[in-house]
Amino acid sequence: AAALSDMYEIAAGRLAIEKGESAQTREFAQMMVTDHTRSTENLKAAIAQSGQTLDLPGKLDAAHEAQIDVLRSLTGADFDREYL
Repeated sequence: AAALSDMYEIAAGRLAIEKGESAQTREFAQMMVTDHTRSTENLKAAIAQSGQTLDLPGKLDAAHEAQIDVLRSLTGADFDREYL
């Protein structure tokens, strides 16, 4: 669940960096990408340190992908509002 959440926040953040109308939205998106990338790295390190093997998802699940599709369909202030 944590890995999927990180993947979603990174994907949505990258989209917001590109499509965000306001500088505030783009700055927030960059923070989210940075923070969730770090979170994923920490998760991978914790798994490795535990000595266990755990496969992280390689792509978003259908629910998260649907949320990304909604964001892709929006522009301007509508995009910013939905993203935030």
